[in-house]
Amino acid sequence: MRIGFVGAGKVGCSLGKYFATKGASVSGYYSRTLASAKVAAEFVGTNYYESLETVVDESDCLFFTVNDAAIEDVWNKVKEMNISGKIICHCSGAKSASVFEGINERGAFGFSLHPISPFSSKYESYKNVEDAYFTLEGENIALSEMKEFLEEMGLSYSLLSGDNKVKYHGACVFASNLAIGLFDDATKLLCDVGFTKEDAKRALKPLILQNITAFLEKDAKDALTGPVERGDVATVEAHLSVLDKNQKEVYRSLSKELLGIAKEKHKEKDYGNMESLLG
Repeated sequence: MRIGFVGAGKVGCSLGKYFATKGASVSGYYSRTLASAKVAAEFVGTNYYESLETVVDESDCLFFTVNDAAIEDVWNKVKEMNISGKIICHCSGAKSASVFEGINERGAFGFSLHPISPFSSKYESYKNVEDAYFTLEGENIALSEMKEFLEEMGLSYSLLSGDNKVKYHGACVFASNLAIGLFDDATKLLCDVGFTKEDAKRALKPLILQNITAFLEKDAKDALTGPVERGDVATVEAHLSVLDKNQKEVYRSLSKELLGIAKEKHKEKDYGNMESLLG
């Protein structure tokens, strides 16, 4: 199966490089800017294309590794070409394969394939692809071929219903982007009391990593520690008194989530005062 990419950013470069290292045939890259396609092709060791139609013609499977807003625009161009028998994938976490409107009538097969992994580097993130977990969504006769391809690439995956894509992607954002916001807030608070940013990150590193490890290895209630679990109303009240408006809102909202876990862990404990404080 010859795999072509429309889009030469971080995701396209990372997946293409990984697929190539696993022996897949990567036909090449097309991008809005020829320079980007050339750079990606050189990195992966394949071809670049000056026209969208050429990459379509020379690929059996096309990956749309463009931003979410551009997927439909690219599809509206591609669907007017000869795509009979081809597999068309996008890598959006939130959009389903239904974005490929009319694909069945054109004899092609549409999927969304989303890696649960941050792609922070165009040239380094491919090294993490093997450890990423993927979700595959799309109902058609090419499903078995896509599953076989993922297994050949050594990738773990689950099948997902298109109706669940948005909630699924929300889960990923909670664990990824929103967590970054929390870490940044913690760093800023330490800097407020005299830490340098470097020392703040060094101090927080074991706290972050040990809590993540505990959560992954245990139930949330077994990993939970801190003043909410202890029912330490005075400490939580003190925290709220020194936070700015946005930090206070985040702290209060997440503490309510922790309170639910704490109540499950300590069914015999009275958390009434904590509930009243958090609102």
